[in-house]
Amino acid sequence: MKKGNILLALMLLMAIVIMPSCSSGNGDSEKVMSQLKTYNSKLPITFDNDDMLDSVYYDGGGHKAVFNYIVNTSETSVEELATNSKAARELVVSNICSSAEAMAMFKEMAENEVEVRTVLLNPRSHSSVPIDFGIEEIKAFHAQQATAQAKPQAEMTARDSLDVMVDSINSQCPDSIDSRTELTNVRVENNYLVYNYVLDESKAATIDKLAGDVKRKKQIFDSKYRKAEAQLQQLLLLCIDNGLGIKHRYVGRSTKQAEGFAFSAVELSKITNHPLPEGYEANKDRVKPLKLKKATGKNAQEVGIF
Repeated sequence: MKKGNILLALMLLMAIVIMPSCSSGNGDSEKVMSQLKTYNSKLPITFDNDDMLDSVYYDGGGHKAVFNYIVNTSETSVEELATNSKAARELVVSNICSSAEAMAMFKEMAENEVEVRTVLLNPRSHSSVPIDFGIEEIKAFHAQQATAQAKPQAEMTARDSLDVMVDSINSQCPDSIDSRTELTNVRVENNYLVYNYVLDESKAATIDKLAGDVKRKKQIFDSKYRKAEAQLQQLLLLCIDNGLGIKHRYVGRSTKQAEGFAFSAVELSKITNHPLPEGYEANKDRVKPLKLKKATGKNAQEVGIF
């Protein structure tokens, strides 16, 4: 056989092998899309907590069924779930397992070797969080459903909720507050939630001069707390529920000197008219100012001013 004829024969053989595979892939995609069209006619499904499985479409590139999941529950938000993937997965699995119809959809996708992506959506802010579920994970949903029914899930404590909010704030740090001030992080220290800022002294007054302005700054934040929007109001109440005050600490970028001010838990309670936790001892809120005159490196933020 001539060399050219051998090459042609090999090409034909490859075409014969490949073509059925392509045909099969297209058939699978068409079958999945047909199933998802049927699903869409049954959606939305509303769960007991008012969350909603809203719609579904096919991602051919990833061979995934993508379900749009609307988060309406008042106990959490998409923004909070973005920082806590475990809580996000548990929320979705719990609700899917509570609905026979939703469970059937997920199971059928797994049986057809199709992975599922559930996109958690906030209809007001348009924020979204994608949660991917593997085929074997979906097949095990029934075991998770039995466990959930046998053992009620523990409710989030006030500290759990505060940690979620702190993680959310830190995920956006460093955050520019104005032309000379940057929020580097927020963390709990002793009996306070501490906001740590760095002040660019090359563009404005030094920390020494800021010391004389502390009283005015505290008055500004006092007014802000009294007119707090929903998210800040929630943070203030969680601080009080945990017996925590709030500090604002400023460290000079060049001098490494620090200055700041604090609201005790008692002060926050009076500002918000929210009661302190039962058994709270007011003497925990005694503040003893300690000026940090010359610290370097990370000590400038760790030692602080209180």
